[in-house]
Amino acid sequence: MQQTQDIIAQKLKQKYEQSNQLERFNGTRYPISQSYINLVIVKQQEVKEKKPEGGKGDEQQDKDKKPEFRDERLQTYEALYTIQESIAIEKMFDPQDGKPAKKVVMYGRAGIGKSTFCKYLAVQWQENTLWADKFKAIIWLPLREMLTYGQDNGPTLEQIILDKCMTGRGKPTVKQVQSYLDTDMHKLLFILDGYDEVVQVIDQYPWMQQMLQDIITTPQYHVILTSRPAVITKIGTQDIKFDKQMENIGFTNENIKAYVELFYKDHAAELLKFLESNKSIWGIAHVPINLDLICDIWQPGQQAQSISTMSQLYGQITHKLMLRYLEKEGVKIEGITPAIVKKKTNTVVQILEKLALLGMQENQIILPAQH
Repeated sequence: MQQTQDIIAQKLKQKYEQSNQLERFNGTRYPISQSYINLVIVKQQEVKEKKPEGGKGDEQQDKDKKPEFRDERLQTYEALYTIQESIAIEKMFDPQDGKPAKKVVMYGRAGIGKSTFCKYLAVQWQENTLWADKFKAIIWLPLREMLTYGQDNGPTLEQIILDKCMTGRGKPTVKQVQSYLDTDMHKLLFILDGYDEVVQVIDQYPWMQQMLQDIITTPQYHVILTSRPAVITKIGTQDIKFDKQMENIGFTNENIKAYVELFYKDHAAELLKFLESNKSIWGIAHVPINLDLICDIWQPGQQAQSISTMSQLYGQITHKLMLRYLEKEGVKIEGITPAIVKKKTNTVVQILEKLALLGMQENQIILPAQH
């Protein structure tokens, strides 16, 4: 039995070792331990699900409807994140108000680093630098990947673990994984990554709905579920209660400075001056993906006045994204003019614009597949 447990742990770690690199927008890769510059996790006092303006419905409809995952308009970093209590990663499962904490929900806005955080946990466990004694295994399940199995007659949890969490030859059998999950259950951590990406269609995947219900309601299991901000009290018809609610708020001011000094050390002072000179740019730079994009379009010698509005900033980012798209399509982009870029990407831009308009009209960021 112990030999089987060792094999399963080894296969999990072998898989997670493949995730120890992250790719920046410009294509460069780097160790996840180097890029993860203290993404701040805070205790979340209250997570409110706001109704759309003008929304109506009786009390029963409010109870039955799925949570809506939407980002509010950008505020300043200070307005969003002052007066909150930080908590160290290794203390996520410390008792809360004197009660054991095994079920944790982590909220975070789009691009804030929720999936990166999940990957970080798996890699740090694989490297024996985090929770090596606390958990015999971390089962990291990106929920969006579950949709590839189809709606009916989905796989068992054991089969999903074999498919998604292990690699190479010499995998254990389904029966061995099942026995593993039923042994020392308190030493298993399930990371359910991206609930907001499946919630709108989860009723069409009854097997996945049942799987999530079983994992979260099993008393012995430790669970981290990540999602965009929303109130999550049910999965399907099953009531769900979390022991802790947390929020991943992205980069602090110090994190931004450390990031710039790490990846742009030759122009760090100039780039930081550019970021700090525009309050709006500085505010959105606390979202890691935004900071990566802004830094990528910035050129030495560029003044803040050259991007005086958010529209100008988004215009430059969009142009850079279109260049990347054309390059992946095999188009030579050296010396290409903005007019040619616009002509070659006109069709895809129109499609994206229609989707964006639809999202605004329906007040949603996550659009159903039929759109």
